Amino acid sequence: MRIKDKLARSMVLWSRPKDYLYSFRYSDKKTVQQKPFDPKAKKAAEELIEKIKQVCPELDTYLIGSLGFEILGQNDIDLYLIGVPSRRVVNEKKIEAIAGCAGRKSKDQTGWKFEYRGYPAEVILTGHNNRHFKEQLFLFEKIKHNKVLLEAYRALKKSLDGKSQREYTVERMIFFNRIIDGLKKT
Repeated sequence: MRIKDKLARSMVLWSRPKDYLYSFRYSDKKTVQQKPFDPKAKKAAEELIEKIKQVCPELDTYLIGSLGFEILGQNDIDLYLIGVPSRRVVNEKKIEAIAGCAGRKSKDQTGWKFEYRGYPAEVILTGHNNRHFKEQLFLFEKIKHNKVLLEAYRALKKSLDGKSQREYTVERMIFFNRIIDGLKKT
């Protein structure tokens, strides 16, 4: 590993220790396979959003990730559902009818991983003030509306094809940190 790469990883560890340590949850043996953007995957995501909106119309929905950018990726559905925290339990029950039992719960969010129309889906229910959601939406909007950043992200994703899940995760963290650090300087 080059010194520049080691420094970038050290900066992620220093600035976001929890996130960096979380990356070790991912395999360094299993690889990530990037696929061209699939309009059918986006259509499945839109159908899932509509299905959720039928049972929880008050939730705001955000399709993020590669499908939201319409670029190469894993054609997985990454969806945030944002609602009033006091209605979280009610909304969880309604979403469980679509997504099955929640895979993980914390004090401020509930997550499901399941397959929808043949595509992997990760759905997270949380509130507007959730730090992780706010950061994800901020980065998504910055990349989506900046052609240079979007092209750089597309190139990064292409370069990570066949890399381990852990390396994929860390390299994306490094990319996102550079955006955040660049914005702090302006």
